[in-house]
Amino acid sequence: MPAPRKTAPRKPQDHKRKASDTIHAEANGVDFEFEHNGATYTLPRPKFGAIRKAARAENDVLQVMTLLEEVADKRTLAALDDMDIADINRLFADWQRHMGVGLPES
Repeated sequence: MPAPRKTAPRKPQDHKRKASDTIHAEANGVDFEFEHNGATYTLPRPKFGAIRKAARAENDVLQVMTLLEEVADKRTLAALDDMDIADINRLFADWQRHMGVGLPES
């Protein structure tokens, strides 16, 4: 009979989400959440129709705005309107990574 296998003590990083968990969540359509002024907001994963509609926009800025108008509720749009451009840029980069697609660069 083999000797019992020793396990290493757990470390703080063992409690962090693994990349595979994030990929699994994204593949299953988990919505993107962000915080602004202490409140949590959600940007749902866009459906193909919203992406198709945004793709017809005249320029990159209109593409992003069209996509946001298609997926965000009024409360979330109001929070976005209140954010400064640096926060918006970070938010868009995070949302882009979460969706696993590229947003246009302006």
